[in-house]
Amino acid sequence: MVKIANASVKKSLEFINKSQLDDAIFLLKKVLRKNPLEIQALNVLGQIYIEQKKYTEAVEYLLRSLKHAPYDFEIIARLAYAYEKAEQYQNAINAYKQSLAINPKQGNVY
Repeated sequence: MVKIANASVKKSLEFINKSQLDDAIFLLKKVLRKNPLEIQALNVLGQIYIEQKKYTEAVEYLLRSLKHAPYDFEIIARLAYAYEKAEQYQNAINAYKQSLAINPKQGNVY
């Protein structure tokens, strides 16, 4: 289990659990205005946008997250899924391969 250090990111997860996605997005973007390198905020935003079927936005935030955690196979797999749903198939294949190269024993991480 990933430990969430930022209190605002923790609060955003509470909003997500209550299906208050707009509130979670608002809070996470506020976190990113203060700290654009907050990987957990970037990652959670990517996940929210996947759930909302806003795959282009998901890709944007997941790519930003990967700049700071380039070997996080879960982020890479999530990015691959977003690429797949955005019909960017070659990017999806490349990301899936990269994720599996890092952790070949991973299950379904998305």
